[in-house]
Amino acid sequence: MSFALFGLGLGLSLLLLCSIQAQAAVSSIDLGSEWLKVAVVNLKPGQTPISVAINEMSKRKSPALVAFHDGSRLIGEEAAGLAARYPHKVYSRVRDLLGKPYNYSKNLLDSMYLPFATVEDSRGAAAIETDEGVYSPEELTAMVLGYALKLAEVHSKVAVKDAVITVPPYFGQAERKGLMQAAELAGINVLSLVNEHSGAALQYGIDKDFSNGSRHVIFYDMGASSTYAALVYFSAYNAKEYGKTVSVNQFQVKDVRWDPELGGQNMELRLVEYFADEFNKQVGNGVDVRKSPKAMAKLKKQVKRTKEILSANTMAPFSVESLYDDRDFRSTITREKFEELCMDIWEKSLIPLKEVLEHSGLKVTDIHALELIGGATRVPKLQAKLQEFLGRKDLDKHLDADEAIVLGASLHAANLSDGIKLNRKLGMVDGSMYGFVVELDGSGLLKDESSRQLLAPRLKKLPSK
Repeated sequence: MSFALFGLGLGLSLLLLCSIQAQAAVSSIDLGSEWLKVAVVNLKPGQTPISVAINEMSKRKSPALVAFHDGSRLIGEEAAGLAARYPHKVYSRVRDLLGKPYNYSKNLLDSMYLPFATVEDSRGAAAIETDEGVYSPEELTAMVLGYALKLAEVHSKVAVKDAVITVPPYFGQAERKGLMQAAELAGINVLSLVNEHSGAALQYGIDKDFSNGSRHVIFYDMGASSTYAALVYFSAYNAKEYGKTVSVNQFQVKDVRWDPELGGQNMELRLVEYFADEFNKQVGNGVDVRKSPKAMAKLKKQVKRTKEILSANTMAPFSVESLYDDRDFRSTITREKFEELCMDIWEKSLIPLKEVLEHSGLKVTDIHALELIGGATRVPKLQAKLQEFLGRKDLDKHLDADEAIVLGASLHAANLSDGIKLNRKLGMVDGSMYGFVVELDGSGLLKDESSRQLLAPRLKKLPSK
């Protein structure tokens, strides 16, 4: 009887040990759909042990973009500078194409008004046609990861090869395999892939004391393209250390629920459609600005700014020079109108939170804190909906919404490194987001016995008997 394993499992335990001096550095890479963040753990004298690497524009996050123009490969800020003029040469969302079939990738790109030329490769996946040739999502992702490694090395002033890379919880075996292949192409020695929510939980718990009481915390993350709610249980246990009893903090991921297609870009698309319709009405004569990739790229760029303005103000101007056929476009929009356009998004945003409570059997009153992560959680209406659901006047914002994940992942990178340890302790238990299934094949099967058997359910602590 032969068998094959399906699914992806991950059982982790973490203990951050005592600091030892070493002329080494390791990094953590938080590669999102839209942004890239890099943190470095470096014990070189005169350097901060853990810090976020800045890019050539002195910014703490970089666009996760690749562009090819005039025989040059551009990444990050340089690629972003070309997006409005040459949208067909700037490639985004490449991480989200990893492990995906061609039709999924094509539909995703079309829905986002991304004018990439794609072909189906021999694997049935999407390959991207560029001026420099045809590239797979793994190859384009490798270029972004290679850029991340350079940021780490420039920041730390030492060679960096080891890294922990974060992944969204909904990434399955195919996506994680694609990311590992991309990292290998980039020359990165991957110490571990770590779920984004575990990175956030590490950052949340590393400096806290849970010896006086355990707590349930939900990490709610709405990023550019996805949303999830992760339920994490923090507690403490007693352990012997050098003959003394000490309290050691720990956390266990209890459940995670997600919507992989709901994020801040959905809100931006509503604004894009709204202003595209308004421009078409102003111009008339059957003009459809959606047929111009360059015009749509300009709209998307301005919409991003407008969404940020509406998070702080109740009205925002909207202006794009030479949007289409040398025509300028000017308009305004109120926060109320924006919220109306996204009405169904606010309701969908609560579903992962509702599901994680329902499946855990916990009530809202059992939750000590709801920590917000991800740039889209800054939108006032989303915060209001979460407050209404939780019955709370205030939400918990103890973490940096942009950097919590990458900083927490850097702690994990330090622990896994041979040369760097930190004098902090926090036990970590995460589990597989998908179950293990064993498929049996052969004459040994009983009558009416299914060939597929569940070996371990999702989020089962591993190893397991």
